[in-house]
Amino acid sequence: MSVMPSIRRFAVVVAAVLAMVATGATRGAETVTVDFAKPAGRIRAIHGVNNGPVTRGNNADLEPWWKQAGFPTARLHDSHWPSPDVVDVSTIFPLVHLDPDDERNYLFAKTDDYLAGILRCNAKVIYRLGQSIERHGIRFHTDPPTDLDAFAKVCVNIVRHYNDGWAKGFRHGIQYWEIWNEPDIGPCWKGTQEQFFELYEKVATAIERHDPKLKVGGPALTQRGFAEQGWGRPFLDRCKERKLPLDFFSIHAYVTEPGEIADLLRTTRRELDARGFTATEIHLNEWRYAPGWGDLSPKRREDWTTVPGFFKRGTGGRGAAYAAAVLITMQDEPVDMMNFYTADISPWSMFGTFGIRTPVYHAFVAFNEVAKRPARVACTVADSEGRTATALAGLAEDGRSAVVLASTFNAAAGPREFRIAGLPWAAEARVETLLVDGDHALDPTLPQVNPVADGVAITVHLPADAVCLVRLTRN
Repeated sequence: MSVMPSIRRFAVVVAAVLAMVATGATRGAETVTVDFAKPAGRIRAIHGVNNGPVTRGNNADLEPWWKQAGFPTARLHDSHWPSPDVVDVSTIFPLVHLDPDDERNYLFAKTDDYLAGILRCNAKVIYRLGQSIERHGIRFHTDPPTDLDAFAKVCVNIVRHYNDGWAKGFRHGIQYWEIWNEPDIGPCWKGTQEQFFELYEKVATAIERHDPKLKVGGPALTQRGFAEQGWGRPFLDRCKERKLPLDFFSIHAYVTEPGEIADLLRTTRRELDARGFTATEIHLNEWRYAPGWGDLSPKRREDWTTVPGFFKRGTGGRGAAYAAAVLITMQDEPVDMMNFYTADISPWSMFGTFGIRTPVYHAFVAFNEVAKRPARVACTVADSEGRTATALAGLAEDGRSAVVLASTFNAAAGPREFRIAGLPWAAEARVETLLVDGDHALDPTLPQVNPVADGVAITVHLPADAVCLVRLTRN
């Protein structure tokens, strides 16, 4: 492999020049050292989301933005923006007293359309069998089913419709089927723990009997799942005792530090392995930057002016830096898939109500640039002054392009020097440095490029809570 020996062989091409003044405290340059000649495994495309791009009426069409972000998976829960009658078992089979084997008793059409939008964006569906959250007012569908056998049969017929062509259906090959969501809290489940365990057993074993090649899992516990009174350990004990299918275990994390997520995942892995579930995947299928939960508490909600601030903080510049830091950090943690909550037009989304792309969305687009170059290479960050940036680097399979992604979440503003070595070409390269923060949406910045002993150094001034993508392309 040849390394560029001098600045004369390094052509810097910037689509637009945006002079940027770093905000906050500055300091000496933090060094991000990348050696593209040193393989470091594979970059995992874990930037999945919840729900789909399908919109109706005058709502925004999100499909172009979904395709740009390359979301690998879409987990379906609370899919009722903008359609309140998709995905949930109660919307597909609304009259529970009718015969579950008669296809005339099912309403599939709107869910068919909803899934079609996801599949057009090349995302794989993770189908949640159960109900959307019902936090306020009358809770219509979170009671335990009165007839578990009939409910399990309905779930199997939903599988048959989307995978086996039943009831004028499809052969989508949906692999992952999740049973319920957050049964450990009242807005999602009004029954007891024992009643939920019985439901899981009925549905999981019925799907396994129908098609043992499918992956069945759940139960999408809250982040308190392995706390003292959490449902995590009792659920795993029941699955072990009854030898129940558990191809993936799902859990949620609404926290504010990547380290909190890492701790939860490590605990989950230990608890699974201790019971012999060493092959069971871990899905973190709801997560986001969630500061200020108090803004959504009933007392604070009386002053509705606090609520928009909660969502703005979660999807603004700091939320974007957090999202990138999590996606980078979790490359080395025990998680098989992650699904950000959400990518529809709900208040929780990385898109605004009218489809406006937030900084979090642009952070996902930046991560997708790395996922498209999955040959991971050695990348280290050196700093002696406290909290540092997080970074990840990848090389394209054809060896013609490379990227470095960095997040300054919880890191001070200041210059970052990207020291690049080991690129697999000797020709000139196109260099782009792109910024995401509260004011920039993958906007180009003007880097300083200098030769160093074994390659080049690209220096970019970054604010705190920002995402920087360095893209290198062979000319």
